[in-house]
Amino acid sequence: MIPIRKAGKVTTDPLSYRPIALTSCFCKTFERMINTHLIYVLEKGKGFSPLQSGFRKGRSTLDNFVFLESQIRHAFVRRNHLVSLFFDIEEACDRT
Repeated sequence: MIPIRKAGKVTTDPLSYRPIALTSCFCKTFERMINTHLIYVLEKGKGFSPLQSGFRKGRSTLDNFVFLESQIRHAFVRRNHLVSLFFDIEEACDRT
């Protein structure tokens, strides 16, 4: 961490600085290599659910809405019941 002083702020006040973490080019390259390999392993090794769309290339939450709509239509045509649960997990990891 390297403290960088904000423009126009007093040098004696600790709040006048913002912490900046400088990562070496080697670390950034290594992180990208690990991330690329991990995503490849999870995609090819069935590490993701077929219904998971978040944080995946070429996928969108719209895919899930289309799937849900098709399930609703199939249940309606077959006169079956369909249960769907929705969770709002906003701020789920925040500490209070």
